[in-house]
Amino acid sequence: MTTHIIRIRCDLPAIYRRIVGERREADLDYAMHAHLRGVFGDLAPHPFRIVETAARDALILGYADHEAAVLEREALSLGWSELASKPMPRLRAGRTVGFELRACPTRRGRHSGPHPKKNPGVREVDAFLAEAWRVGPEKRVDREAVYRGWLGERLERGGAAELIHADLRRFRRLRTLRRTQGDRRRSTLLERPDALLSGLLRVTDPEAFAERLRRGVGRHRAFGFGMLLLRAAA
Repeated sequence: MTTHIIRIRCDLPAIYRRIVGERREADLDYAMHAHLRGVFGDLAPHPFRIVETAARDALILGYADHEAAVLEREALSLGWSELASKPMPRLRAGRTVGFELRACPTRRGRHSGPHPKKNPGVREVDAFLAEAWRVGPEKRVDREAVYRGWLGERLERGGAAELIHADLRRFRRLRTLRRTQGDRRRSTLLERPDALLSGLLRVTDPEAFAERLRRGVGRHRAFGFGMLLLRAAA
């Protein structure tokens, strides 16, 4: 299956009016997720990334299984001023490429943090905190090194790619809106790490790498995280 990179320019005020409404706490990532799903349904680009915002619009890049013409034909409603696509090339084994990734580097497990009674069972925590709790307060933990290791593990799954180098270009703690599943859905505000990583990787298995590109990296890929943007290696 060919993966297409999709370019969409959306009407930002209209998204907020339609999606946020009375939910004033909704963040832009959540609003864009809901908007893309509302417009394109199951064909919505996933993962995606908001790469540019202005007063009136936002530029979105994302990966999808179908080209722009199919998305436009099947769209449930209008919601963009620009919609274009191009097929992603299949990279050969051994090819080195640059990348940029907005990631949510977390780990799931039974973490022994400072408040275990308030958070029993399996939890999702910042990979940096998980490592700090694992080694204890006597050892210094480098956030960039932890996130680099986290990314390397995920690129190597299935033999997709080898991480050559990665820099942490930006980090912040982000409060995000999520809705629970089931009959009684409710909105919950969560705090998650938001990291921008860039560097070089080497493709080791073209098929596995194409699948990794299409699926994205890490969790919360439906909410603006996990899209590997590729560039020619310097």
